[in-house]
Amino acid sequence: MNRSTWAALVVALMLGSGIAGYLIGNPGDSVDRTAPSRTATTAPTSAATARPTATPVAQPPQATVPAEPFRYRRLSLDNSAAEAEACLFFNKPLAGDGVKYADYLRIAPEVKSAVKVVDDKLCIGGLAYGQDYAVTLLAGLPGAGGAKLEEEQKVALTLGPRPAAITLPGKGFILPRGTAAGLPVTTVNVSKLGIAVYRVNERGLDKFAQQYYYSGAFPGSEPITESWSLRQWLNGQNAKRVWRGSMEVKNVLNQAITTAFPIRETIQDWKPGAYFVVVWNSAKPPAKESDDDSAGDEDEQTGSNLAGMWVMDTDIALTSLSGRDGLTVFARSLASAQPLANGEVVLLSRGNEPIGKAVTDAQGRASFPAGLLRGRGAAEAASIMVTDSAKQEFSRLELTKAAFDLSDRGIEGRALPGPVDAFLYTERGVYRPGETVQLMAMLRDEGAVALKDMPVTLIVKRPDGSEFTRYALALPASGALHQAIDLPKSSRRGQWSAAAHIDPRGAPVGRVEFSVEDFVPEKLKVELSTDQAILRTGRSTTFELAADFLYGAPASGLRVESDLRVTVDANPFPNFAKYSFGSQEDRKAYEPPLITLSGPETDDKGKSQIVWAGDQVKETNLPLRAQITARVFEPGNGRATKTDKALPLRTRDVYLGIRPTFEGRYAREGTDTAFEIVALGADGRQIADQVEYSLERITHDYQWYQSDGRWRWQSLTREREIDAGTLTLKADAPASLAKRLDWGPHRLTIKDPRANTATTLTFYVGWWGGSRGAEDAPDTLKVASDREKYAPGDTAKLRLEAPFAGEAVITIATDRVLQTLSAQIPAGGTTIDVPVKAEWGAGAYALVTAWRPLAAPAERTPVRAIGAVWLALDPGLRTLAVQIAAPEKVTPRQRIEVPLRVANAQGPEAYVTLAAVDEGILQLTRFKTPKPADYYFGKRQLGVAVRDD
Repeated sequence: MNRSTWAALVVALMLGSGIAGYLIGNPGDSVDRTAPSRTATTAPTSAATARPTATPVAQPPQATVPAEPFRYRRLSLDNSAAEAEACLFFNKPLAGDGVKYADYLRIAPEVKSAVKVVDDKLCIGGLAYGQDYAVTLLAGLPGAGGAKLEEEQKVALTLGPRPAAITLPGKGFILPRGTAAGLPVTTVNVSKLGIAVYRVNERGLDKFAQQYYYSGAFPGSEPITESWSLRQWLNGQNAKRVWRGSMEVKNVLNQAITTAFPIRETIQDWKPGAYFVVVWNSAKPPAKESDDDSAGDEDEQTGSNLAGMWVMDTDIALTSLSGRDGLTVFARSLASAQPLANGEVVLLSRGNEPIGKAVTDAQGRASFPAGLLRGRGAAEAASIMVTDSAKQEFSRLELTKAAFDLSDRGIEGRALPGPVDAFLYTERGVYRPGETVQLMAMLRDEGAVALKDMPVTLIVKRPDGSEFTRYALALPASGALHQAIDLPKSSRRGQWSAAAHIDPRGAPVGRVEFSVEDFVPEKLKVELSTDQAILRTGRSTTFELAADFLYGAPASGLRVESDLRVTVDANPFPNFAKYSFGSQEDRKAYEPPLITLSGPETDDKGKSQIVWAGDQVKETNLPLRAQITARVFEPGNGRATKTDKALPLRTRDVYLGIRPTFEGRYAREGTDTAFEIVALGADGRQIADQVEYSLERITHDYQWYQSDGRWRWQSLTREREIDAGTLTLKADAPASLAKRLDWGPHRLTIKDPRANTATTLTFYVGWWGGSRGAEDAPDTLKVASDREKYAPGDTAKLRLEAPFAGEAVITIATDRVLQTLSAQIPAGGTTIDVPVKAEWGAGAYALVTAWRPLAAPAERTPVRAIGAVWLALDPGLRTLAVQIAAPEKVTPRQRIEVPLRVANAQGPEAYVTLAAVDEGILQLTRFKTPKPADYYFGKRQLGVAVRDD
């Protein structure tokens, strides 16, 4: 058998088994590939058969082949998406950016299309299905390298009908009592639906609630479209089928039609509960389990003709708050938004066993102690079930799903402490071997009240984590400790630590680090300043440098060196921290430049100037950060004392920001993928702007070819524009952009050609990545307090503005629920009074959740809104004001007395720690004076996890 016959047999076997067809890629996308070039190789000859070197002989000149003119070559149509796209291929690459190719096209009938250039193809999007178009390519259409189309050319486009498709609502659907017409089903070019309905009782839900993969997990975050998952329902493996039938739907060619399936009226003996509904195109019914030949049907695999989802028929809305005090549950009526009283609440374990029961009060509230939440394994608390026996219905909420991310509602600050909160500090940050560390520790409870009469163990560790020593001390009534730590002269150099423990074998309640090094104190103090708050390229900036000896004299006649390092700013606009600015590809490829600057020696006053001309920084859409470092050398070109200053650096007047409403890089399939868009000036203030947007789908195809008798492959990346247009951005609110997308990678580009700026964001749509538990950001309820700080006994006035009129619960919480209040929120908002209590400690959050009664008709209005505000207690009432009257000048080996004055002391005694440290030593670690008041009374994170259905 010769080589060509053997290769043909291998190819035939691969095609027959389906392997080659599978590896080529997605059959739904049109694929136009250019065959890869092959390089011929010549086997080297051995020395024994080497031929003598031939003498070159002059050859006659070959005839010059004329260059092929730039011309249109062929057409490719793609009808796999909601809108069709046609790509015109040319024999040479096109000119690319900077050319408006729409000016070189004439399309009849006229259509608002998006035109995009990718290498050698010109793609036209936004074409209507079932329409014939005549495209004229005008003469002069530019190609790369100055090539132009010499003659006008006409191309005929004939588009068939839009592919049939079925979609269901984006999330698990709740069918409120008496308010919903049915389950909405959206169809395209479908005339008749097949429907199967399965009921799962309340105990059987546990089987699906514990599934962490995409196979029908309850309550369902998106519709299921995989045939292998839906067949378990269709074959009766998951639950009992209560109805199967068909429903005629209106079919308008190529248009999306939404029809409500009246599930309650259709099914006899309907009763509240949990149901799973499977819907398919009757023209292409789902394959049976034994029908292996149809298992690979293209429409079924992609989910365009088959979908399923959970439907919960209930009037009960649930919200849970998990904190240190346990679990608090609120139950309400969806129809009226009123609290559900006398509802039975059961706390279930992973093993589906009841581990606690409670009954809701008049506020619809029930509580479970923290001890019931400490189970592990099968005993872990996993869900709550609420039953309304009067209406014979129930609802269930999973405690294993992720809690709401409220960071965009102002939830920030220091992590909440435990029952004992220790603040440790030393008098400086670095020590020599053989010196003594003065360690202080203040111990307070979570309310910053001093603790006493308890054992405290201080454990000191070396840089390698091994224990150096420990001290067992008794905490006095002051709630503070002092311990001198003598370091041996053989101490290891590096970062040491000291930690306070109540249980020596438990976690520390406080910790501090310090360095042990061989050092010489610095002699200079160097400061750097500029009157520019933001640096700009192309604009000169002057930095003023001031150097003084630490004993007071100006540091004159000293050498100055400086450099400027430019990096991508990780958080360029703090008020828009969740937005992306610039291109993600540019961000990865950006190489930070290091710009060397020079400055004259310091003058007789210790002054110098460093000038940056605004050059040596490449143009980029990315917001940048510049850090200038200046070094002043001690006399005799000795050691350098340095200082640095970081400033934002901008190369554009306008920056465009994109914030996805989904978590991470993965958006859910079957729902609208939404973004918020803003335009900011160089100073970070929001501005109005007119921008262009482009949404592309990225596909990765695999091209197989044979080379030297072996099969090889190469990956081809294609971008197809699926939507484009313009957006008007306001100066006071972000603009929204939403579109329902198929699974796969996508890229959104926002561009302002006038400002020469753009931002791109690459993301994925589909179930295979990211956290299943991530929740969509909740709708915002605006909460504002009338003051920044309050004293115990004051009344805080909260202004509440919800996007609807409804009922609300105000929860005062820290790491536990301290108080709950009920309120009605009319249209336009309301103001309520909240009494401030000393038990809040440093402060508490007012967490406000509002519900809209579904019995009241409203369009495009959220059902639930949530917001929060931090109510801080004034720390001045519990802070001691210390004044030190130190002498202006102190000579060596002199004994001094330092008068102290302590204001706001409540008792007859006050304890003060006073340290005198060489400023040159403090400068080595940029040591800051310890501030226990900021530590204990600063803003804290919310320690309560919020979940709802």
